[in-house]
Amino acid sequence: MALRVLHTIDSLHPDTGGPARTVTALSAELVRAGVDVEIVTRKAQATDPALHPAGVRLTAAEGTGLRGVGAYGRTLYQRVQAMQPHVIHDHGLWLPTNVWSAVCAAWTGTSRVVTPRGMLEPWALQHGARKKRVAWHLYQRYALQQAGQIHVTSTMEKEHVEDLGLSLPVAVVPNGVVVPDRWPAPMPREGRRRALFLSRLHPKKGLPLLLRAWAEVAPAGWELVLAGPDDGGHAADVRNLIQQLDLRDQVSLIGPVDDTEKWAWYQGSDLFVLPTHSENFGVVVPEALLAGTPVLTTTGAPWHELQTHRCGWWVEPSVSEITTALRQAIACSDAERAAMGRRGQALVDARYAWPAIAAALKDVYARLAPSATDANDSTVSSTPPSTPFHA
Repeated sequence: MALRVLHTIDSLHPDTGGPARTVTALSAELVRAGVDVEIVTRKAQATDPALHPAGVRLTAAEGTGLRGVGAYGRTLYQRVQAMQPHVIHDHGLWLPTNVWSAVCAAWTGTSRVVTPRGMLEPWALQHGARKKRVAWHLYQRYALQQAGQIHVTSTMEKEHVEDLGLSLPVAVVPNGVVVPDRWPAPMPREGRRRALFLSRLHPKKGLPLLLRAWAEVAPAGWELVLAGPDDGGHAADVRNLIQQLDLRDQVSLIGPVDDTEKWAWYQGSDLFVLPTHSENFGVVVPEALLAGTPVLTTTGAPWHELQTHRCGWWVEPSVSEITTALRQAIACSDAERAAMGRRGQALVDARYAWPAIAAALKDVYARLAPSATDANDSTVSSTPPSTPFHA
């Protein structure tokens, strides 16, 4: 019997960040591993084929307001009834779509896996803390407790989840990186070396820390490029700070970039910087490493491997710490940064390939739904996976 898994996620629009990419990439790899997969979402992106992987059924219940919430619930229940999945894998927290996932699993007696996607990290819990405290006591804690498994993407996230006192098993399986079919030409540097930030423009990403550090270092012959979609109007705050710090000749905001452009920017940069306050994984970090670019990020992201594998800098999320790391990165020779980039590529190749990640999650699903395990399928084991995942 083929294992059937239904993924639920609020949005697959690329502006929502990493989950739109990683959920679809995981689904595609699960299909290649013999799993029957469907995604139900409230909002899909019709123009990006990367978000509609071959072999993965996709159902979108578009709508806004209370009608949209109701439409999503009806659509999800219909798809659960039609597919009869062995496991519902829900991504994210706090949203009505996550509540519907819990409700449909309870109504149909379906096992459920919850991936918080960083929404239980300390910084995230403090952002809008009053509303989240109310939601936690009203429904979110109960909904989590009804799940059969929590899936996190790093040991740091696992520790934060366990601090909340949830009596649930927690599986640590990282996100992966999709290797592009064809590498584009690097984005030209136009005579200056380049540091790149590529992510949502959101307060948790720590851009004011980076801009103040950049103004302190004032690196001659360098530019800083900020790429990514505006989230909640934060781009205006960033733009104002660039003006206040008189960085308009050194710092550029270029807006969102598509998948092809993304790899061109990674390859065309000498340093990637993610000055974040909080990440459960931070998929842009291994993407930059895969492109051969050393990374500077903070301890708000679970990337101590940048230090242990000598492919970047991992510092506290403060202006002083980022300033010190920037000075060190800029003082490196081109050859030293290139060697760091090669070590980063080796790290990603060894630990963050999707086939091994999908196999580990397939094991998680099989333990929740043992009746779905095909006796002839050697990729599904009855014991927890032993993997080298230590993101």
